[in-house]
Amino acid sequence: MKMPLPFGVSYPGASYKYTVLDTSGHRSAAQVGQLPQTSYHALQTPYSFFGLGRTNNYIENLFVGSTVHAKEHYIAMEGVIPNSKVVILPSASEGEAWKRQLFLRPGEWIPWVTVTVVAGTALLAIIVFVLHLNEKREDELERRRASHHINFDAL
Repeated sequence: MKMPLPFGVSYPGASYKYTVLDTSGHRSAAQVGQLPQTSYHALQTPYSFFGLGRTNNYIENLFVGSTVHAKEHYIAMEGVIPNSKVVILPSASEGEAWKRQLFLRPGEWIPWVTVTVVAGTALLAIIVFVLHLNEKREDELERRRASHHINFDAL
């Protein structure tokens, strides 16, 4: 029987740092803690939301670290998709790799992206086919010219 993954576990000391390129081309970084509360306050939820600001690009680097005293106490991910949910589970035992899962929320744009990719691929295939036919026709004409050419040195 497979054990369920421990989603929603409080992990004091965990922090996230991300690097992103904004719309003007400047690289910016931000860092947020998972459980920023102090003692005698209400326990916060065991996840963090952070906004990326104005960007139309992927997250260049997402660094997740913890305060656990182990050799593998962090994980770095590159090229994370914005507007997605990333679940990172630290290793339960020493030497075990961290688990990471990326969840995308499908939107109304997915069929349009599919249509655009298929149309672009079909257009490129048509262009390649037409150029291939032109090349074959020119090779055939060149072969015919070479067969009608008389070699006067051989006479």
